[in-house]
Amino acid sequence: MSLQALNTSLQAHTTTGDAQGLSSVTQHSSPEEKVALFRSLFRGREDVYPLRFESRRTGKSGYQPACGNEWVRGVCDKPRIKCSDCPNQAFLPVTDEVIRWHLSGHDDKGRDFVIGVYPMLLDETCYFLAVDFAKHLNEVLDMILRTLTHRLRE
Repeated sequence: MSLQALNTSLQAHTTTGDAQGLSSVTQHSSPEEKVALFRSLFRGREDVYPLRFESRRTGKSGYQPACGNEWVRGVCDKPRIKCSDCPNQAFLPVTDEVIRWHLSGHDDKGRDFVIGVYPMLLDETCYFLAVDFAKHLNEVLDMILRTLTHRLRE
């Protein structure tokens, strides 16, 4: 099966943004429509999101759960206590405003703002999968084609 045939077959077997009227979002669409499209494509946990950080001192960067108590004196014990072990966790939920900040690259105070997504939901399901094929592209594509072709025949 060619990649084009596989793509056509997969499109026939999956639900896209068309069901929600989101596939027609363009550069002229309203910010609300763009946020809705983004949220439908990169759907994950809604109760918390990872926020990108970069250390001014070391240059180290990464992601950590966004917390309303981060660096609050007398409440946050970073770096002595990891966020995952903190008894004062106040994780921030994903909102349309958070998505707008992410899409613009800045929060309401003008600071750099980049978020990630926790794709695995609390019930251990997910809505999307991201895979890096860079090193073994041909082997991975072959495996995907064989698996999907088998499943589509079922």
